[in-house]
Amino acid sequence: MMKFKQMAVLIVCMTVAVSSTFATDTAGSDQSDTLTAGIASVTDLAMIVEQAKANSVTIQQYLLTRENSKLAVALDTAKDGMSINVSSGNLTYAGSGTVSTDSSTTEAYDYALTASPQVSIVIPDADNDTDSTILTASLDDSGYYHLSSGDSYYEVNPTVSLQRSITFGKTSDERTELLSRYNTLLADNTFGSSELDFESSIYDSLVDILTAERSIAETTRTLEKAQKSLDDALALKTLSEGSVDYREQELSILSYRNSLASYQAQKDLAVAQFATLTGLGYAGVDGIEEPTLDFAPSTDGNTTVRLKQSALDIAREDLAIKQAEKTNSTLLLDGGGSWSVSKKEHAETLNSGTVSIGASYAMQTFSVGVSTGVSGVGSSSGAAPFVSVSGAWNNNATQESDQLEELQLQNEVLLAQLEYSQALTDYTSDAADLMKEISAWKLEYARLQRQKDYYELLLAYQETLYSTAGLANEEDIKDARLQVELAQYDLSVSLLNGLILENSIASIQL
Repeated sequence: MMKFKQMAVLIVCMTVAVSSTFATDTAGSDQSDTLTAGIASVTDLAMIVEQAKANSVTIQQYLLTRENSKLAVALDTAKDGMSINVSSGNLTYAGSGTVSTDSSTTEAYDYALTASPQVSIVIPDADNDTDSTILTASLDDSGYYHLSSGDSYYEVNPTVSLQRSITFGKTSDERTELLSRYNTLLADNTFGSSELDFESSIYDSLVDILTAERSIAETTRTLEKAQKSLDDALALKTLSEGSVDYREQELSILSYRNSLASYQAQKDLAVAQFATLTGLGYAGVDGIEEPTLDFAPSTDGNTTVRLKQSALDIAREDLAIKQAEKTNSTLLLDGGGSWSVSKKEHAETLNSGTVSIGASYAMQTFSVGVSTGVSGVGSSSGAAPFVSVSGAWNNNATQESDQLEELQLQNEVLLAQLEYSQALTDYTSDAADLMKEISAWKLEYARLQRQKDYYELLLAYQETLYSTAGLANEEDIKDARLQVELAQYDLSVSLLNGLILENSIASIQL
C-alpha cells in the first residue's frame, strides 16, 4: 500500500507540473506566429531565398568586397595607360633690382616677371611597365622692365627632352598580372561560396522547422490515441481509476504531453532563428523543387586548387625576379635640346642653343654612361662640341643577405608546391565523398517517394472501406492520413537536404 501511495503522490506532482507546462505551451502554441508578428511572410522557397539574400547584410558585404577587388584590378590596369602632366609652374612678380644682360653690362629694372610652365608625357610599354618613354617640354621665361625709360630685357629658354628606358631580363610585370588574376579569382570564389553557404543555412533552418513540425504532428496523434484509449477503457469499465494500469497509461499521456511541449519549443526556437537569418516570418514552405545532382570530378580541381596553383606561380615568379636581379640590366637613352634667347630693348638679340644625346647601361654592381652634344649653337662665339663619360662600381655589400632571401623564396616555392598538391588531393577525396552522398540521397529519396505513394494508396483504400463497406473506422483513416502527412514531411526534408547537396556540388565546382 505504501508503494501505491508514493506512486500516486508522484503522479499527482507530475500531473500538476507537466499540465502547467503544457498549459503554458498550449496558450503559447502560437508563439511561432507571435515571434514573427509584423514580419513579412513568404512560403515559396525560391522567394524565401531571394528575399533573404536581399535582407542579408552579410551577403551585401561580400558583394561589395568582390566589387572592390575588381575595381582594384581595373585600377592597376588603368595605371598602365599613358599619363600626361601639365604644370603651370610659378608665375613670379619681383620688385626693382639689377640683371646682367651680358658679361659686362648690368641693367637696373623697376620690376620683373618670370614663368616656368612644363608638360610631361609618360608612355609605358604595353608588355613591360618597367620600360617607358618620357617626353618633357618646358619653358623658362623672364622679363625685366624699366618704367622710366621704357626699356625692357627678356630671356626665354625652351627645353625639350626625350628619355627611353629599356630593361633586359626579368621584371615584376608578370607577377602583377598573376596577382591581379589571383585576387579576382579569390574575390569571386569567396562571394560564390558565401552565397551558397547562406542558401544552405536557409535550407538547414527550414529542415529544423519541418522536423519539429513532423514530431509535433506524430506526437499529437499518439497523445490523442492514448487519451482515447484511456477514455474508452474507463467508459467500458475495463479499467478503473487508481489502478496500476490506469496510472501507467496516465504516465504515458503525461510523457507525450511533455514531449509535445518540447517539440513545440524546438519549433519556436527554429522559427526565431529562421526570422533572424532571413528577415522573414515563417508561414510554411512550398515550391521545393527536386535538386539537380549531376556531378563529375574535374582533373584540374576547383577554384581552391586553382588558387593554390596561382599562389605557386606567384612564389615561383618572386624567386625568378630575385634571381634576375643578378643578371638584369637597364639601358637608358636620352636626348634633348634647349635654346636660349635674350634681347635688350633697341639691342641685338642673342641666341644660343644646346643639343645632346646620351646613353647609360647599368647592372647590379656597375654602371657606365656617355653623352655627347654641341653647345653654343647660334651664339656669336660659335658652337662647341662636348663629350662626357661616367662610370660607377660597387662590391654588392648585400650579396649575403640576397643569398639568404633567395633561399627563403626557394622554401616558399616548395611550401606552395606542397599546398597545391594537398589541395588537389583534398579535392579528389571530397569529390569521391560527394559522389557517395549523391548516390545515397537518390536511393533514399526514391524510397521516400515509394513510401508516400504507398501511404496515399492505403489512405484511399481505408476511405473506400469506410464509405462503402463500413469495414474501417475513423481512427484507421486518421492513422492513414497521418502517415501520408509524415511521408510528405520526410519528402520535403529530403528535398531540402538534396538542395544543400546541390549547393555542395556548386561549391566544389566553383
